[in-house]
Amino acid sequence: MAVQAKLEQQSQQSQQELLIFNQQMDELWRQCDAVFAGLRIGMRERDVQNQQPHGRCARVHSIQTARGTRDEWVWEDGSGRHVYFNNGVVSEIRK
Repeated sequence: MAVQAKLEQQSQQSQQELLIFNQQMDELWRQCDAVFAGLRIGMRERDVQNQQPHGRCARVHSIQTARGTRDEWVWEDGSGRHVYFNNGVVSEIRK
């Protein structure tokens, strides 16, 4: 009986931890949505970086070209949103 009670307690604790984690992720994505909604062509990349909660809204791919650096930020929420920076300035926003 003691083993079953211990397992039930651990299960309840795990469920509570998962609920808290999901709530934290929901809040993170709400913040990332707000960052994306505020993007404008011509913004500086460092200003966008500073708005990200924990710097975790997007995965960044950098490409060196003859004209400088082109960064592609892919939003990690599966929304298909992309932001492109040419030499540190927002040049394209894809929703």
